Amino acid sequence: GAVAVGALVADAHNDSDVYVTAKNSKLNKDKANAATVIEAKKDNQVNAEIEGGAVGLVDGVGLSSTASDKGSANVTLDKNQIGGKKIEAKATAVPRVNAIVDNDAYGILAIQVSEATARAMTSTNLTVSDGNELFADNVLLESAVGTGNETTAKADVVSVNGSAIAASGST
Repeated sequence: GAVAVGALVADAHNDSDVYVTAKNSKLNKDKANAATVIEAKKDNQVNAEIEGGAVGLVDGVGLSSTASDKGSANVTLDKNQIGGKKIEAKATAVPRVNAIVDNDAYGILAIQVSEATARAMTSTNLTVSDGNELFADNVLLESAVGTGNETTAKADVVSVNGSAIAASGST
């Protein structure tokens, strides 16, 4: 057509929490060769992807993509007797958040605005209160977000503009 105008928005959010609580428990207290593992793991992938475009003598396209993960993983140990060869208590979060925009505009006058925002704001909490008794050769207490060199938040914008007069903005 002579004039083509459009705006599209993609939003994806995860705010979930994971809780594991052991209170007044006796776990493998008399089993010297057993392993005791207590873990809360938040392992998510959140994607917001949008593609759009316009073709006309005069056209404008606005695309926005937002993805976020802001939940938590929580372990609480309160007044327990825990035994074994090895004891592990872990609160881990491995968020993978992707926001992607692909925006195309073609015309004599083409205006584009593209925005992609990815946020990984997860948290972990490991609470070991007074009164816990841990009987083991090895004890690992761990609270961590992310693993190794893994990308946890990624925002990409691809914008193609074919026109005699063009205006394009990306964030």
